[in-house]
Amino acid sequence: MQPEVLKYLLDIESIIGEIESLKQRVEDNYVQFSRDILLQRAVERDLEIIGEAV
Repeated sequence: MQPEVLKYLLDIESIIGEIESLKQRVEDNYVQFSRDILLQRAVERDLEIIGEAV
């Protein structure tokens, strides 16, 4: 596997872990998530990073 491909995969794995930890902050409660604009923006940015890596 090429080194840059491996880096992208590790970045994606890291971001998925970050999204999971953000999800735990609101205890998997969508209503609580929908009220927290900063949390929404953080998840949105994480998804953008995954998109760029893909």
